[in-house]
Amino acid sequence: MSLTMQQIEDFWRVADTDNSGDLTIQELAVAIRKYSRDVSDAEIAGMFCAVDKDESKRMSKREFIAEMNERQKRAVAMEKLFKQYDKDGSKTLSRGELIEMIRSCFPEDQANYVVGKFLCYCDNGDGIITFGEFKKFFG
Repeated sequence: MSLTMQQIEDFWRVADTDNSGDLTIQELAVAIRKYSRDVSDAEIAGMFCAVDKDESKRMSKREFIAEMNERQKRAVAMEKLFKQYDKDGSKTLSRGELIEMIRSCFPEDQANYVVGKFLCYCDNGDGIITFGEFKKFFG
């Protein structure tokens, strides 16, 4: 999902409750949970640490905007990669298509491990990989 600059600004206004120009992890958690209740504390901590590049324990608006822009670039690249290996245009990857894609992206000694982990954690057991399952693992 791509966010507009207005949506990013709106989120920031909701999150920066003390108008300090920075977010604490607590402010980020409250704001995220206004939009999605099913985000765990560990996921929020991971997001915060990934964005807080200077490790100040505060997320600046500049850091936040930079991360949102990078996420959007990664999402576009992931969609392009998925479509590249969706040979039949079914908007899903077969197990074979998934294996081919992972082998092209990872060193040979890691490819089987990644495929195994992917199928264990993301496939619902039907052997068909949706973009949602793909994004959940690699996003």
